[in-house]
Order: sequence, then C-alpha cells, then structure tokens
Amino acid sequence: MAEWAELDIMELMEEEKKAEKIVEEARRRAEEIVKQAEEEAKRIVEEAEKSKEPEEYKKVEYEKLLKELKRVEEDHQKRLDRLK
Repeated sequence: MAEWAELDIMELMEEEKKAEKIVEEARRRAEEIVKQAEEEAKRIVEEAEKSKEPEEYKKVEYEKLLKELKRVEEDHQKRLDRLK
C-alpha cells in the first residue's frame, strides 16, 4: 500500500511540474502578447498624431494665407481710395 501511495505522490509531483511549466509558458506568451499589443498601440498613436500634423499644418497655412489676402485687399483698397 505504501508503495502505491509513494507512486501516486511521485506522479502528482510530476504532474505539478508539468503544470508549472505550462503556466510559465502561458505567462511568457501572455507577456509577449501584451508587449506586442503595447507596441502596436504606440504605433497607432504615433500614426494618428502624424496624420493630425498635416491637418494642423494646413490649418495654420490657411490662416496665414487668409491674413495675407486680407492685408493685400486692405492695401489695394487704400490705393484705390488715394486715387479717387
């Protein structure tokens, strides 16, 4: 009987070691997946920020052009007024 109990304990210990290895591998894979997800999220955020930059640039340039156009129109109107 004691021999059977001893064999059962040894089998349980082997199963426990296998389970620990499986858990460790799962943990490693999960960490890998999290790392990849973080990198992908970072890449997406960077792309989103880059895509906003051209829009911001266009907006600033558009505002500059509007100011310049307004200034030119005012100058033109002043010249017309002087000619009258």
